[in-house]
Amino acid sequence: MKLFLSGGYNSDEYASIAESMIFRHGKHITAEINRGAKTAVVNLAKPVGYQNQIIRPMRAAGATVIERNYQELVKWDSFDQVIMCGGGHTIIDYLDRFHFDFDRLSASCVYYGDSAGAKIFAPYYVVVDEKENISFEEAFADTEKHIIIAHADRSAEKSKDYLDQVNAFAKKKKLEVILLKENEERAFER
Repeated sequence: MKLFLSGGYNSDEYASIAESMIFRHGKHITAEINRGAKTAVVNLAKPVGYQNQIIRPMRAAGATVIERNYQELVKWDSFDQVIMCGGGHTIIDYLDRFHFDFDRLSASCVYYGDSAGAKIFAPYYVVVDEKENISFEEAFADTEKHIIIAHADRSAEKSKDYLDQVNAFAKKKKLEVILLKENEERAFER
């Protein structure tokens, strides 16, 4: 499986939105759908609307768009491409409801994960609550040896206290910490 993971974007800056993962890869993903690639677009991110101009053509071309109110059984192993747009730490609950797991994706699947969609490619997901308390939830790639921080260039995610807590947890679990800045992308193989 090939994975493209990105550190999210700044929704207050048009330039950051225009450079976001779904914009960078949107035309290619849609072209693959038009060539017959079975595709799931998981859009659990808070609605800022910009994604719709990219997701609409994907849906029109035949992509399965999974949003918070999606009710059907998701057969993850049937997809050639999965696009995970993000969604904050609530992504864990929604994906649990949809029975998501990286082990359920086919070996030939191409996965695009942005922000929270990148962070779930780890055994643990860093959660910061409204009081800025940090905790770690089980994520969806329990055999990976890293933990991912998206938006690593934002003040909260790059604060010393935050990084100290993540690094201490990672050291205890023998995990590498991967920092992804906004609009930064890395490719992985699994």
